[in-house]
Formats: sequence, C-alpha cells, structure tokens
Amino acid sequence: GAHTDWGSFTILATDQTPGLQIYMEPEQEWLDVPPKPDCLIINAGDQIGILTNHTYKSALHRVLTTSRKPRYSTAVFTYFGMNAQFDALPEFSCNDDEEKKQETRTTRAYFHFKL
Repeated sequence: GAHTDWGSFTILATDQTPGLQIYMEPEQEWLDVPPKPDCLIINAGDQIGILTNHTYKSALHRVLTTSRKPRYSTAVFTYFGMNAQFDALPEFSCNDDEEKKQETRTTRAYFHFKL
C-alpha cells in the first residue's frame, strides 16, 4: 500500500514496466513516475524530513501495476545507525515563529513507531 520510506534515502533501480506513483499533496492526486532506461530513482525518506524540519518531505508513494508483464525493481535502503539520535539540523531549526515538528529520537525508536 501507500507509504513513505522511514530511512534516509532509498535508491531504486527499476525495469521498464511502469507502476510507481507518488502522491502530490497540493493537487491531491497520484502521479505516475515513468521508468527511464539506465536511471536510478532517489527517494528522500522520513529521516531526511526530520533532519530538515520537514523542509524536504519524504514522498508518499505506491505501486499500481497496470501491465500484464511482471515488474521488477531493486531497492537499496539507507538509514542512520539503529542507536543514532537524530533531530533537525541547526540550519533547519525553528525560529521564534515556528514550532519544531518532531522530537529527537533514535533510529530504532522511529523504526518501531513506523511499524
């Protein structure tokens, strides 16, 4: 189903069968991500969102296969060490008019939260 990736980055290699979609919040619609030969898809995950105080958000995405042929993809998931604590970087810290969007936590705690 539809989800965001909980880690920092996902690197995705796909075949030429379409199916990946991302949700565009302002338009409130799903958009196809067309496969391109010899290209990788790099997806920022939830940890990047937290580091940037959600200036950069992880993309809500899903796969809907409309083709009759099989769809193959290979993903590499990256994330901070399980005991690493992470929070918004100073460059993305809140000013007086803005609230911090998330508390400091460890990768392990966030992983369990996402389950």
